[in-house]
Amino acid sequence: NERALQAAEQFGEMASALQHDDRARTRRIAEGLITAHPASPYADQAKLMLARLDVDEGQVAKAIAPLTEVMNDSKDTELRHIARLRLARLLIDQGKPDDALKTLADQPGAFAAHYHEVRGDAFFAKKDFRQAQNEYKAALENDPASRADSALLTLKIADLGLPAAPASPPATAGASSPADTSNKAKP
Repeated sequence: NERALQAAEQFGEMASALQHDDRARTRRIAEGLITAHPASPYADQAKLMLARLDVDEGQVAKAIAPLTEVMNDSKDTELRHIARLRLARLLIDQGKPDDALKTLADQPGAFAAHYHEVRGDAFFAKKDFRQAQNEYKAALENDPASRADSALLTLKIADLGLPAAPASPPATAGASSPADTSNKAKP
């Protein structure tokens, strides 16, 4: 399909312009892509790009419209989640944590860990530190494989300054773990 090829070509040009830090050209190509190929998945990507440019230029309020459009109208489930998460983060930055929590009321699917983390940030902004801790811990539980995210989440939990959850019950007498370094008599 020639239209799809044109959209792909424009998307490549947009990415190249951004890579060369030509923001005006990036914006112009993104807007043209959205106008010329509104039903294309590239149009959704272009809207996300416009939102990014707006945020980078300090025009956070302007970034809300393209994020909301992708969140509500994209045919791509993953892009809808990405837009929803970005919008929630912007709302938190704007001092609207309750709106961010409402934005994240949707079912997160594979994005559960990210939703929990951003919800934790929203609760932190509301100074509900216990709920923030619960959300950060849920994020860790939903994505234990991501070491970078785990380190950041662990740091966020530690920064809350709340007491740790109760320790697990002590081991039964006579049981020894591999990590046991006490000086027990050896047989």
